[in-house]
Amino acid sequence: MTNITKFQDILGAANGDKASVLGKFLYFSLANILVEKEALAQLCEDLSIPYSGSKRISVSDAFRSATGDIKDRITVKNPGEHHIYAVYCRDNAHTEDVYSRELVKETLNQRTNQYEKLANIFYDRRDNRFGYDNIGFDADKANEMLARLNIAPNARLKTLSKGNKEKVQLVLAMSRNARLYLLDEPIGGVDPAARDYILNTILTNYSRDASVIISTHLIEDVEPVLDEAVFLKNGKIFAHRSVDELRETEGMSVDAYFREVFKC
Repeated sequence: MTNITKFQDILGAANGDKASVLGKFLYFSLANILVEKEALAQLCEDLSIPYSGSKRISVSDAFRSATGDIKDRITVKNPGEHHIYAVYCRDNAHTEDVYSRELVKETLNQRTNQYEKLANIFYDRRDNRFGYDNIGFDADKANEMLARLNIAPNARLKTLSKGNKEKVQLVLAMSRNARLYLLDEPIGGVDPAARDYILNTILTNYSRDASVIISTHLIEDVEPVLDEAVFLKNGKIFAHRSVDELRETEGMSVDAYFREVFKC
């Protein structure tokens, strides 16, 4: 894992703190991780020390117990809508060396319950690695985009130029399998060549069943890729029009219309 919790949080699992999933897992399986049960039992016998290994559960049971504490019930109320979701872990396909469970979101108040897989949570006995795979994030796609940018995946963000920081942020956004992408000034503050790359990245990497909303003042640069345009004035929607209809009706480009409406 990339992030390690405070040590007292790990110890808290032994006192019943179910919020510390990793801590609980380590507490119940520590002996199995450090030394095999058979070796520990033999060591205790040689030293004439009573062995109580049977009181500790196996690594696989520890993993299931720890992930079993990941559960929540969420109620979402909107005008005309009322949804109840249950989030929990359930068994997943695994091997002898890799234990795996899947984190799912279940929609409860429907005629037929719907399930959405959110992530795989796993423990790999070969290298004692405990982590998860985010289903919504395509790491391969992210690495491909970073390679085209000549940015090392392990590069520190603070060492990158402003333009490359903007590109990394875009890579993180466009590598997600989302239904809606909200991009705030994605081409602001970068040179014209970088703007072309950013727009091309957006067009070639978003999910085809998704919508992309771009907030920008650089209308001329994004106009070729727009289907619709929404103009805000004094915090309210001034106009929401099809790009093709606007050009035909007004006899001008979207950028020219923007400049005409919002000129000082």
